[in-house]
Amino acid sequence: MGIASGLGAQLGIADEAYTNEVQRISGTPSGAFTLTFEGATTAALATNATAAAVQAALEALPNIGTGGVSATGGALPTAIDITFSGPLVAGRNVAALVVQSDITGLTVATQTAGKGYGDYVAPDRWLEFVKEGLKLDAPRIQSQSLTTGIVDRSDRWRENRKGISGSLEFEVASKGFSKLLAHCMGKAPVITTPAGGTNTRDHTLTLGDGVNRSFTCQVGRPDATGSAGNVRPFSYVGCKVVEFEFSLAVDGLLMLTMNVDGMDEDLAQSLGTPSFASGFELLYYTGGLFQLAGANYDVRSFKLKGQAPLKTDRYFVRQSSRKKQPILAGKWEITGEIEADFDSLVPYQRFVNGTHAAIVLTAQGSQIESGFFNQLQLSAPVCRFDGDTPNVDGADVLTQKLSFRALWDGSQQPLTVVYRTTDTAA
Repeated sequence: MGIASGLGAQLGIADEAYTNEVQRISGTPSGAFTLTFEGATTAALATNATAAAVQAALEALPNIGTGGVSATGGALPTAIDITFSGPLVAGRNVAALVVQSDITGLTVATQTAGKGYGDYVAPDRWLEFVKEGLKLDAPRIQSQSLTTGIVDRSDRWRENRKGISGSLEFEVASKGFSKLLAHCMGKAPVITTPAGGTNTRDHTLTLGDGVNRSFTCQVGRPDATGSAGNVRPFSYVGCKVVEFEFSLAVDGLLMLTMNVDGMDEDLAQSLGTPSFASGFELLYYTGGLFQLAGANYDVRSFKLKGQAPLKTDRYFVRQSSRKKQPILAGKWEITGEIEADFDSLVPYQRFVNGTHAAIVLTAQGSQIESGFFNQLQLSAPVCRFDGDTPNVDGADVLTQKLSFRALWDGSQQPLTVVYRTTDTAA
C-alpha cells in the first residue's frame, strides 16, 4: 500500500553525461557543395574535399569557431568524421549538418549523438532528505493587443518555460554524498587511500568552475490517494548548485542545504526504484570540532556558505525557450559565521585588527578502521573576520558572533572539503 503523504517521497540524482557529437559525411557529391550548421553556411567545398578543408570551412562559421570541430578521414568520397568539440558545440545534441539542397551523392549520418546539459539520466544515487522545494518557472506570454473582447483572448498566449529553481536539504551521511559535494564545489573529487588505510577513502574537493557538470534530480511526490504506485515522478534536468550551506549547531546534525538552478521539468520519465547505501551513519554535533588559527575553539554553531555566481539567464532567440548551460560570471564567495561564548578578546581582535586566520570544522562519526573515522572536514586557510561586537543583553553569558570570508592568498585553496568514507567512487 502506498503512503499518501511525504512519508512516501523519494529523491534520486545522477550525473548528466557530456558527450561530443560525431557526424560523418561520405559519398561523391555531384558538384561543389556547402554545409549548413544551425543556420550558418560554409564557403563552397570541392567534390574531393579533404578533412582539413571541411574542418577549416566549419570553423569559419560564427556558431562553431576556431577549434570548434576536428575532422578526420577523407578525402571524399572516403568518409570524413567530424567531432563537435569546441566551447560552442561540445557536450550537446547539435543539429545535423545540411548539404546544399541541389547536391546529390553526399550523405550525413550521426555516429555518436551529443549529450550534455539538460539531457535526462535515470537516477543512480538515492538519498534520504529532509525537504525539497524544486519548482517549475513557466510564465505566460500574453498578447496585449486590443480586441473586441473585454478579457484576454484564449488563443493569444504561449507558455514560456524558463527552467526550475529551489532548494534541497539533507542531513549529511557517512556514505553517498561525494556526488552532491562535487556539484556544490563545481569540480570532481580526487579520491585517495590515506597512508596506513585499507578501507578508508578520502574524497578531496576544491572549488571549480562547474563547466560541463550538471545533474538530473528526480523527486517522487506521493499523491493523496494512498494507492500503491501513486508516487509521481518529477524529474529535473540540467541542475546546477548555485549556493550551498553547511551548518552544525549544538543538539543538531551536520546539515547541507543546496539552492539549485535547472533547465527544465520532465514528467514523462519512469519512477526510479530507490536503493540506499547500507550501514551509513549521520554526523552529529557530538562528533564536531572547530579550530581557529590552529587551536580548538568552542562554538555553539557554525555556518559556511558557498555562492557560485552562475549566469543562469542564458536565454536566446533560437526557436527554443530552454536556456544554455549556466557559466561562472564572477568570483566565488565563501562566507560564514560562528557563535561562541565571549571568553577572550583574541577572536574579537581578529575582527578589529583585520587579522587573517585559518578555520577548520571537522564533523566525525564512528571508526572505519584503526586510526580512521567517518568524517567531513571543511578547511579555509585564509579567513578575514568581519564582525561583530559582543553586547550585553541581560544577565545571560555574553555571546559573540564572528562572520568570516574565505580569501585566496595566491597559493592555498580558499576552501577544501575532505569527505572521509568507505565509498570508492563519487
